[in-house]
Amino acid sequence: MRDLDGREERKDAMTPQGGNDTESSGATVTTLAGRPEVLSSDGRGATTLSPKGQRTRQRLLTAARAVFERDGFLDARVVDIATEAGVAHGSFYTYFDSKTEIFRSVVADVMSLVWHTRTSTDGDPDLSPYQRIERANRQFVRVYRENGTMLGLMEQAMTFDDEVRQLRLMVRQRSVERVRLNIEQMQKEGTVRGDLDAFCASSALVSMVSNFVYFWLVMGEGDYDDEAAVHTLTQLWASALGMKID
Repeated sequence: MRDLDGREERKDAMTPQGGNDTESSGATVTTLAGRPEVLSSDGRGATTLSPKGQRTRQRLLTAARAVFERDGFLDARVVDIATEAGVAHGSFYTYFDSKTEIFRSVVADVMSLVWHTRTSTDGDPDLSPYQRIERANRQFVRVYRENGTMLGLMEQAMTFDDEVRQLRLMVRQRSVERVRLNIEQMQKEGTVRGDLDAFCASSALVSMVSNFVYFWLVMGEGDYDDEAAVHTLTQLWASALGMKID
């Protein structure tokens, strides 16, 4: 099988110069920090690495992100990632099969942040429903501002990498489902309109926020003040549901 940059993927475990830090090899299931499970290559034997191996793998992930953000996916090279991480070129293949695989792992880490932002205010008893939406929108804007380059690369990679596309779709579907459940609960409580289809409303609202922030912070459409954007998104969200605005 060939990597997305046209080179042959490495399926053989290579021993790094200076010793092998892995205890086993093979693909694992990426779990977004206890959140959505995504079938994604997570590097060779990521769960059975020695402490030294874990540190080396993390250095490679950090280096890969820097190289991808600097050069883009197509122009990034494994040798540049290894150099950035301060490891031998051959050592890379102890932890990842290819440039594509490490890119997927970096994307999974970033999407974990996005998912955590979507759920971090759920059930907070000290916040009203409106305040929870406002805080979630504020945190979502912050995460996009801090990770916009990688999120932009992820959107590009979705066009040619099915695994990245499935990861993106899964996080969206989980986000829509979470919002749907919240809307249904508020409908039972009589705090939002009961005539709305909760699933359709949740899908539309998630799309509104995600697309607005993507075109703003990744595509450079508009130069909005962060708080003004958060306030507007929250007002639109609450108004669409017929929610009492604090």
